[in-house]
Amino acid sequence: MSMGNQIINVRFNSSTGSSMTKALRSSLPSEVLTVHGTHRYFTDVINATCSMVSTLAEGEDEVFLIEATYPDGFNSRWHCHDRGQVSFVQNGGMTITGETYSLVVPAGHAVWIPPGHMHSATGGGEVTVLSTYADACHLPPLPDRACVLHVSDLFEPLLKKLITRQVTRSRDEIFDAMVVLLYEELRTSRPLNAVAPMPQDKRLRRVCEAILKDPTIGTGKEQLAEIGNMSCRTMTRLFRSELGLTYSDWVQLTLAFSAIGRLSRGESVSKVASSLGYGSPSAFSAMFRRRFGICPSELTPRKAAAAR
Repeated sequence: MSMGNQIINVRFNSSTGSSMTKALRSSLPSEVLTVHGTHRYFTDVINATCSMVSTLAEGEDEVFLIEATYPDGFNSRWHCHDRGQVSFVQNGGMTITGETYSLVVPAGHAVWIPPGHMHSATGGGEVTVLSTYADACHLPPLPDRACVLHVSDLFEPLLKKLITRQVTRSRDEIFDAMVVLLYEELRTSRPLNAVAPMPQDKRLRRVCEAILKDPTIGTGKEQLAEIGNMSCRTMTRLFRSELGLTYSDWVQLTLAFSAIGRLSRGESVSKVASSLGYGSPSAFSAMFRRRFGICPSELTPRKAAAAR
């Protein structure tokens, strides 16, 4: 199968046979219990992934999974999917940007993107993701906006096992039980407050996008005003009117987001704290817990891998 100039390795089963399995002690809708997604794709080009997802969504499979590894600094085009997307980040980190928000997805966490939701993705470090695309009937009630999900230790091995059984065409009672478990895992996950508002004003959006790419640039207020082709006074006023935050508050928020990415890529808590101007790692950790609800050490690769 060829997407543009990229050759994609595809393995699939077009069988549409079905068998309904009853799940004991479950009040879930019956259609959740049997799923026929049997695709597994490997690609290092995220725009090719977007094309494949669009093609697969036109098929009969209610659920399909994609495994992908992307290079450092990848950047997707603006796009949306017809189905709900849940992507688990195994390593590295991603920034998902929508029309009114930007959020950071660290390793060991998942991101939920509702169907029809326009967004783009940018990578920090080499990123490996396990993504599930599903019709609404196979998903629990989730927020109507994109969000980062703090999932349990079971989530990653569950996705891996689902992919394996799809590839080997093992659609049996165990497979159905895992689908039910995936539903329950998503239902009991909790959002991680790692979202920053994004402006509609094109001038201010250029400024915010520049800060997201390099948070340290936020110290040069005059330089940023030039990027937005406006005065510092106008830029300051737009931050308040468009985002409800002061310029300094928004910069501090993006610096905290950059800490998420750096921690998930292996930098120590003490190094990140020092570079952000905190007098001690404990002061940085206290800020991090207040803002995101978890300890920064939970995002270091060693701790995250041990937990998984």
